Amino acid sequence: MDNTLKIPLSLSLAGILILLFLAQQEPPLEKIGNINNHSYNFLNKKVKIEGTVINEKQYDNIKPFKILSIKDATGSIQVTCNCPGDQNLTGKFIQVKGKVSEYNQNLQINADEITLKEER
Repeated sequence: MDNTLKIPLSLSLAGILILLFLAQQEPPLEKIGNINNHSYNFLNKKVKIEGTVINEKQYDNIKPFKILSIKDATGSIQVTCNCPGDQNLTGKFIQVKGKVSEYNQNLQINADEITLKEER
């Protein structure tokens, strides 16, 4: 193989490795108040929060989902998830990883992963 193919191939492979590395990065733990106070900094970004579920509503549309209200010491935010309908999370301390979005001029997190945690 000549150099005109080796260099672009090497650069492509290096780029793919960098993208794989960045995709595996864990978002830092954020306080809910920080997300609400700096909304434009967090919009469309992956975040991780911890808090207590203070309310949950089940919606049985074509694709069922839940809206959870999560609260920590700094504020509260709504989280949408495809959680099992039979699982009651109200009162539980959870960790949420997901993407911040805006709905009806309010911030919410679209959950990718929800984990039950021991309250600190």
